[in-house]
Amino acid sequence: MTNVKKKDGKRFGAIILSLILLLSLVFPYPVMADQTAADQTTAASVYAIHKTGDDKENFVIVIMGEGYTREQQEQFLKDATAKAQGLLKWSPYKEYSDRINIYAVQTVSNETGVGVMYGESNPDTYFHVQAFGKSCYFTKDGEDKARALRAELESRYLDTGAAVGTIHIICNTTANIGSSSNALFSFSANSGENEQGDVMTHEISHSIGRLGDEYDKKMQGENILFATERYDRKFKKENYMLKDLQIPFRLHQEDFAQAMGISSSMKYEKKGDHYLKKMFEVIRKCSSNPLEDQKKLWDICIFNYLIGNTDNHIKNVSLLYAENLNDIRLAPAYDMVSTMIYESSTENMSLGIGGIYDIRKITKESFEDEAVAIGVGKKFAMQRIDEMREGVQDALNEATESLAVFRACCGSA
Repeated sequence: MTNVKKKDGKRFGAIILSLILLLSLVFPYPVMADQTAADQTTAASVYAIHKTGDDKENFVIVIMGEGYTREQQEQFLKDATAKAQGLLKWSPYKEYSDRINIYAVQTVSNETGVGVMYGESNPDTYFHVQAFGKSCYFTKDGEDKARALRAELESRYLDTGAAVGTIHIICNTTANIGSSSNALFSFSANSGENEQGDVMTHEISHSIGRLGDEYDKKMQGENILFATERYDRKFKKENYMLKDLQIPFRLHQEDFAQAMGISSSMKYEKKGDHYLKKMFEVIRKCSSNPLEDQKKLWDICIFNYLIGNTDNHIKNVSLLYAENLNDIRLAPAYDMVSTMIYESSTENMSLGIGGIYDIRKITKESFEDEAVAIGVGKKFAMQRIDEMREGVQDALNEATESLAVFRACCGSA
């Protein structure tokens, strides 16, 4: 998650088309309604923060609290209201504020705060949300609870025939966390930069627009361009100018072929090379945060397997240097494609898993052997496989449903 406080606010411009399309499908005419407190018909207390029309005609955003005890429910309503008001100051929410309804749902946690994934102890909260790096995840039955509340809202509280558009969870912690899980769920916290809902707006926008981080959109006639901002470029006030345009500062990036002194012609691993073990050794030796970067690299290995990306060679993973050239981190993932959908693609992974290269023969035991060989904790390694496998399956199901809705609404063009 990056800082949303950029002067031009362009990161939210990238969702305009998606949101306009979404809203335009359900708005034949405006329907206005009084902004009143909700009657308590659900198991949890529900309050209308911003309601301008029938829920069936407007896009419904639901804000829920995590880590707020019974004594902190009034504070949750204040936090949710402030962040919702902040959201409505951003484009395109500002322009479509009369087409958006926002509700706050109080949920009571036994303890305050939010958990940390793989932490020794975690607070007893309603949704059992845990943070991993800057991202947030439901654990235990947390997501089931959220979905149950959604169903109850739709059946007992919202106007007849209405559906919840998206749900945002505000975590009662000052930690700098926030993420979007899918089109339905996103998370933020009470960090300083989210005081006015900037982070919440950013993550909700990811959920609604389903777009990657750092984006822009330009439109010319019928041609639409989605441009992803490069993570290895940085703008500063003292940057040089060229024809009234800033020249970005280029952060140094080094792929693992370079980092390990291996020729690019040897980027595909041969039996016995065990590049992955060497990559983890480089991270342990060079990374400014070796623990987190080892976790990220392991996630990349799992994800490549799950999506069928056999082109996972060592030039497709890199190290990124800070401006001072002293701080080094694993670069964000890139060039991750499902190569197995192409007939000409090989079934052999570029990096073996547990000594196995044929992706069709790689098993959970292969990953267990690999975890032991590279020095990653077996318990953590295998748990991440289960979590990511479930996550990919959920994402596939969601994409299938979204595609069906899109085709029903807009045709199969």
